[in-house]
Amino acid sequence: MLISLILSALAVPQQDGLILVGPSSSTDTFLLDNNGTEVHTWTTSTYQPGQASYLTESGHLIRTVRVSGLPASSIGGSGGGVEIYNYNDVLISAFFYATNNHLLHHDIAVMPNGNILMIAWEKILDVDLIAAGRDAGISGPFLWSESLLEVDMTTGSIVWEWHVIDHVVQDRDPAKPNYGVIADNQTRLDVNQPTSLPAASDWLHFNAIDYNADLDQIAVSSRVLSEIFIIDHNTTTAQAAGVGGDFLYRWGNPENYDRGTPADRMLSGQHDIQWIANDCPGAGNLIVFNNGRPGPSAASTVDEFTPPLDPATGTYTIGITGSYGPTSLAWTYDPTPSFFGSHTSGCQRQPNGNTLICNGPNGELFEVDPVGNTVFNWSYSTTLNPGIFKVRRYQTSLFQDKNLFHASTGDAVDFDLAAGSMNAGRPYILVGTMSGTSPGTTVGGLHIPINVDAFTNITRSAAYSSFFLDFQGNLDLLGNATAQLITGPIPSGYVGRTMHFAYVLLSPLNYSSNATGVDIVF
Repeated sequence: MLISLILSALAVPQQDGLILVGPSSSTDTFLLDNNGTEVHTWTTSTYQPGQASYLTESGHLIRTVRVSGLPASSIGGSGGGVEIYNYNDVLISAFFYATNNHLLHHDIAVMPNGNILMIAWEKILDVDLIAAGRDAGISGPFLWSESLLEVDMTTGSIVWEWHVIDHVVQDRDPAKPNYGVIADNQTRLDVNQPTSLPAASDWLHFNAIDYNADLDQIAVSSRVLSEIFIIDHNTTTAQAAGVGGDFLYRWGNPENYDRGTPADRMLSGQHDIQWIANDCPGAGNLIVFNNGRPGPSAASTVDEFTPPLDPATGTYTIGITGSYGPTSLAWTYDPTPSFFGSHTSGCQRQPNGNTLICNGPNGELFEVDPVGNTVFNWSYSTTLNPGIFKVRRYQTSLFQDKNLFHASTGDAVDFDLAAGSMNAGRPYILVGTMSGTSPGTTVGGLHIPINVDAFTNITRSAAYSSFFLDFQGNLDLLGNATAQLITGPIPSGYVGRTMHFAYVLLSPLNYSSNATGVDIVF
């Protein structure tokens, strides 16, 4: 009892930020602050989510959407499209991949170049499955297989793709392709797994995708196989169809490749596999919501593990006879009493070391510190299905509507400040710099990601207030405000430079936003 009280007293505080929430039963998506208050909402979309949503640094909402009326639309997690809205709820672009033979579903991963990785079902007929070595009795008339697409949202074109059917092995018929010993071909999928006809013909049920830009690798999760896979993205589409697209790594259920037993299983029906971000404790490790099996002792956990990566080569080690490691976890949230999310659900490591958890079916979000103390709890209140697929928290509270300023004609840039309702009514100052954001400036112990220069003083000067509208003011009752940079043409000598902006809260001076950048072009 005494130890519990001590640990509770030493709990790590809640992580600052805004949580993006897209309830499964709603067409709305909103930002939730640390008070559990909805401080910004997107309402324009007419689609329910299908299933994940993400926010960019510029405040753009990237939202998967659910298309009805197609053969795969009735499968859990179905989608069909992706929409992008700016912070002010204006649709910027949309992409749909929804036919009788293909359907986007579950999750996406936004890449640094703005392209988006998407998961899509594709129909594979029984004749093709059987030709690949799958037993006829577990093929049905067809199965929904899995593919990954990289889409350029500016053109709506698919620029890279990968298909699981290109990476199978079978040990049933030496006269058919892909014949081999399953245990010797751990980089390929046993085409006869699972060993029964899948429900709704949903063969593998990929439900999560993540991208690691440092490694140029993709992680995906298969709920049906209780296993996660990593593949190489540093390939052409042609290379991805061959050996170059085989699995680099797999983990969670080595029985799938004949290198383990049920006792070796580490995952069960998991969701939301992801690399821990570089600015968080555990960076480079993988973390996953491990749903667990239903039943009298049903329990979920959140598990962090360290893959056996060789950073020099980007490959993963495995013994001649053993399975991919690890066999133990780097960290787990496995509380007493237990909790259970039978499906959906997710997690995210926070920069302060806490972990944000979404119990999807219950529509419940909670944050725990490294020793398991709960420091935040919120539940979605609705008369409809309360389910939430997963969430993400962002340490971004300053957004801008564009990142280019045209010197020859003049331009306008709109800013949105979102400091949260806990800061309602507080005075703010938005300032700029043309000298960059590093190392920044420290005032009274507060780090501000702005290098003070002449432009900083101009943005604070009353003499130039007509160019910097509402750069000073008070936040509203939700902790929000808007500001605008607007000028006519400026000298061409500024072309090629970048203006950065950030705001601070006063009385007291104890809060600084992130910095945003606006490039000056001709």
